[in-house]
Amino acid sequence: MQGLTAIQAGFITSLRHAHCHRYVETLFLYHAAPVLRGAKPAALITLRPPCVEAWRKRRNALLRATGLQTKEIATRRGAVLLLMYDEPALCVRLRDERTVSLLAEYGYPAGCDPGEALACLQARFTDQGFPHEVGIFLGYPAEDVWGFIVNEGRNCVCCRYWKVYHNAEQAQETFRRMDEAYRAAMELLAEAAPIHIVAKRLKTA
Repeated sequence: MQGLTAIQAGFITSLRHAHCHRYVETLFLYHAAPVLRGAKPAALITLRPPCVEAWRKRRNALLRATGLQTKEIATRRGAVLLLMYDEPALCVRLRDERTVSLLAEYGYPAGCDPGEALACLQARFTDQGFPHEVGIFLGYPAEDVWGFIVNEGRNCVCCRYWKVYHNAEQAQETFRRMDEAYRAAMELLAEAAPIHIVAKRLKTA
């Protein structure tokens, strides 16, 4: 797993020198991979300032290719914090009893739909900087999100894509699925195929 982490870091670093259209498409599809494969309901990415306009030009094509939705959560120093999500999967996530209870602690309306929840999240980013409950939207177990909050990020039992405080075995299985999705994305994106072909193969691989 650590080897894949190093490869992932190198892959992301290599994008810094890509043309904006290539950067946007590659970054989007790479982070979309575990969402498309059902390993998580959403992903959060930062679009660097020079490429925000390229994102807005390519947005519709990327959404058509993947079937995902997006929300620009925050803009900071010209960079855009973008949440991409699978709407049906996020709906299921937001109906979970533990999710509802945790989000209620931060002012989210009970039983809110994705539109309402994302509007609240956007406001929280404005007020709080980086609200910890964003982990709920990204698929982190509610127990782990709460554990991170009450422990102030300390005392986790393991750590990879997030800090785990409960059911490490289940978390490791999710990490494995995410690793597989990212690995497949890197292999497909290296082929420089059209975005709709990459998205289709990510969904069916």
